[in-house]
Amino acid sequence: MKITTKKGAAIVESAIVLPIVLLTIIMVLSVAVNFYEDVKIQVMSHVKTREAMMVDDKISKGEGEFIRNLDFIKEGESGEQQTE
Repeated sequence: MKITTKKGAAIVESAIVLPIVLLTIIMVLSVAVNFYEDVKIQVMSHVKTREAMMVDDKISKGEGEFIRNLDFIKEGESGEQQTE
C-alpha cells in the first residue's frame, strides 16, 4: 500500500530548496561585503594621497591636474558638453 501526502512532499521539497536559497543569500552578502571592503581601502588610499599632495593646506599642481582629469571624465560619462 502506497501512501502519499502533499504535506510530506512539501516538507521534502523545502528540505531540498531551503539550503540552496540560504547559501545563495550568504554568497551574495559575502561578495557585497568584500566589494565594500575593497572600495573602502581605495577611498582611504585616495584620501591619504590627497593629504600627501597638499602643501600648506593648498592644492598642489598634481592635485589640480587630478581634479581637471576627474571633471573631464565626468563630462564624458554624462554626455554633456560645455561650451566656452
